Amino acid sequence: MPAKQRARTEKLFTKAVTRIVQAGRPEIPTNTSDKDNSSSVKALTQWYAAMDMPCPLLINECCDFYASRPTACREHLVTSSPVFCAGNNPATGNIVTMPFSVTNALAMLAEEMEGLPFEAVIMTTALQWCDDNTARAQRTWPGRELIQRFTDILQKLADQAEQQRQSAAKAA
Repeated sequence: MPAKQRARTEKLFTKAVTRIVQAGRPEIPTNTSDKDNSSSVKALTQWYAAMDMPCPLLINECCDFYASRPTACREHLVTSSPVFCAGNNPATGNIVTMPFSVTNALAMLAEEMEGLPFEAVIMTTALQWCDDNTARAQRTWPGRELIQRFTDILQKLADQAEQQRQSAAKAA
C-alpha cells in the first residue's frame, strides 16, 4: 500500500485499537461442542458491533482497502447503501445469508495446521498480532496439502448446511 495510505490506515487502526482496549475484554463463551467456533465468532462480532465503531477502512463511504479486503469482508455481502457500514453493525442493511462461513472454514484450517486452538483476531488488531506473532505469521505449509484440507473442510461445512436445510424443510 502507498506510504500515505498506509500511514492513514495505521493511524485509524491505532485509534480503533485504543477504543477496543478501553472497552475491555469481551466475555466469549467456550462451547466444546461448537466445532466451527461459530458461537465464539458470533459473540465477538456482537461485542464489537455494540461499540458502534465505523470501519476504519471506510473513507468517504468507500472501502479504501476493497481490492485487498479480508475474507470476512468479502463474504459479508451487503446489497444496501454503504451508509449502513458507518456503524459497523451486522444487524443493519440488507445482508445476503450464506450457507456457511468461509472465515470459519479458514479458522478451522489454521487450527488444524497449527495444532493450536482457534484464535479470532479483530482486523484492526491484525498488524499488532503479526508483530507479536512473527514466527506464526511466517509459517508455511505445502500448497497441495492446504488446498486438500481446505476443500475437505468446505465440503464438510456444505454437507452440514445441506443437512440443516433439509431438516428445516421437513420441520416446516
